[in-house]
Amino acid sequence: MKKILFLSKRKKNLLLNPYVGIIVFIYVLSRLYFYFILKLEFSYHLKEYLIQYLDIPLLKSNLFESILYLHSQPPLFNFLIGAFEILFGDYSLVVFFVLFQIIGLMTVVLGFRILEFIEVNKKVSFILIIFYALSPATIVYENLFYYTHPIISFLIFSCYQLLVFIKSEKPINIFLFFVGLWFAVFTTSFFHISWFLLILLSLLFVLKSKRKTILKASALPLILIFALYFKNYLVFDQFNSSSWIGLNLSRITVHQLDKNLKQKLVESKQLSELTNLAPFTHYSDLNSAGIKYFNKKTGVEILDQTIKSSNRTNFNNIGYLWISKQVLKDDLYVIQNYPGAYFAGITRAFALYFDSPTKYKLLTSNIYKFRTYDKFFSAFVYGSSSNTKTGYTTIFLIVLILSASFYLLIKLNNNLSIKIFLLFALINVLYVMFVGNTLEFGENNRFRYYSEIFYILLLGLVINELFIKPFLNKEKQKNL
Repeated sequence: MKKILFLSKRKKNLLLNPYVGIIVFIYVLSRLYFYFILKLEFSYHLKEYLIQYLDIPLLKSNLFESILYLHSQPPLFNFLIGAFEILFGDYSLVVFFVLFQIIGLMTVVLGFRILEFIEVNKKVSFILIIFYALSPATIVYENLFYYTHPIISFLIFSCYQLLVFIKSEKPINIFLFFVGLWFAVFTTSFFHISWFLLILLSLLFVLKSKRKTILKASALPLILIFALYFKNYLVFDQFNSSSWIGLNLSRITVHQLDKNLKQKLVESKQLSELTNLAPFTHYSDLNSAGIKYFNKKTGVEILDQTIKSSNRTNFNNIGYLWISKQVLKDDLYVIQNYPGAYFAGITRAFALYFDSPTKYKLLTSNIYKFRTYDKFFSAFVYGSSSNTKTGYTTIFLIVLILSASFYLLIKLNNNLSIKIFLLFALINVLYVMFVGNTLEFGENNRFRYYSEIFYILLLGLVINELFIKPFLNKEKQKNL
């Protein structure tokens, strides 16, 4: 009976909540301004150019074979591109644009609802969510045809469903929680099966009385994730969702070596000649050491194609899989024998991680349309400018938020919803921070944006628990 009352009350509150209505109004009004006044562009054309996307004609003519032999990326985003191009043709741009707007609105509404679940003051919640919705990074990533924006929506959707499950104990909600995680793993290799298992094991440890329900709910998503990894193991001899680990890791290992030292190591055969190439070298620029990996044909078009119809390199060619495997050996050699170079790479990665997320080359054209606002925001919120290589305010705020959040995690043992939220948020924040900054250098500020909304939500909780609640309690005591 209590569960039924909770669910009916939750639906009624969502429909009648004036804060939600105002958030929706501001979101829609702001987006109309961005598109009709500022003329922001939804960058669907990037599907032709980014290395993460397969050749569009191949996706349209042979979708399932192309997805089956996709080794460079998890399959979900490329599958959606192919499916939408088949179903909607020239209108695919409109469909994706609308979809990105819907998930953007869903993200901010669910973000507010999450703060309601953990009992944060509504005015504080409203201010923080509007702040997030109108931040330059949110605006431009929402219009970047890339998986950054969808990933954030998956994580927030999962967080919301987890908190609903804590209140209602309905199996459908914990199942939807794992579906959100599954979508994240199937969209980008950044979110690994180990991340999924870490969250699963953490919930099993904390929610001991609900272990059976959690295991049942996680079974199908986990089986599908394992099936993807096992398929790649059988077909490509690697148990992961992307073959680019060697190429990505090289940015923070072999390419941090002194050039003269690297050349000596190549000449002495300690490192391969591939280390003289940029991490993702286009087919036309490969040296003889790289070209040799493209001599054998598989008979599968998506693996044999070197140049896509857009005249861009097909980095899903089987040759790049073998190159990445060899480069991974070079990466591990550097980590083992020259840890100083690897540490220097990690240091640079962390510096970039704290920088403004709008300092990203794919965002330049849209950022230019409100560059004054972005400069102001970056300077006063992130402590970053065009002359800095990190965000100094960001470092201070993140350390402060994380310290206070761990304090609350230890202190607030009697509130299960807050404890579970803190656990989920901190796992994601720390995973993004340490995995992103130890495995790659170059996009670390974009990686941080995956978890930026969790920093906003954690800040709301910290303000509420450490300042607003104690103040209200003092006021009550005075009035007694």
